[in-house]
Amino acid sequence: MHDPTNPASQAPNGMYGFDVPTHCGETEQDNTWEKDWMVFFRDRRIKSLVDRIGDEDIKQLGKTLCDEVIPFLLTDFHPAPVPVIIHGDLWSGNISVNRQTGEPVLFDPSSYYGHSEVELGIMKMFGGRTNAFFEEYHKHRHRSEPHHEERIRYF
Repeated sequence: MHDPTNPASQAPNGMYGFDVPTHCGETEQDNTWEKDWMVFFRDRRIKSLVDRIGDEDIKQLGKTLCDEVIPFLLTDFHPAPVPVIIHGDLWSGNISVNRQTGEPVLFDPSSYYGHSEVELGIMKMFGGRTNAFFEEYHKHRHRSEPHHEERIRYF
């Protein structure tokens, strides 16, 4: 997972998405393939949720998010993100260790090929990982600039 240099981790078609819909909790996620990360995340992750909201004021905030914030945060990456397989809901409650083998075990995936930073946002939101974890992660996976920290908070 998350290794843009490993062909087994990369999307087979170089695009963002997945061959079938997945679920994050009870929410079905549209994984229709998309060439552009910003378009995939805006339309397949956020806009689909905003469209379900009944409150018009919140819906308007969602429109602003989709029209202004997401394009600002999810374009002009350096380096450009390579679509890699991600868990999709990676937080401390979905990670454990097999007591017999010591191998890591991941639960409840909602996998798709996306930008690995999404996982970092979810992990920070729910806690359970130290700054040392994130520092070590970034020794192996470079930060996409600009706006890395802002994107992590957003995700």
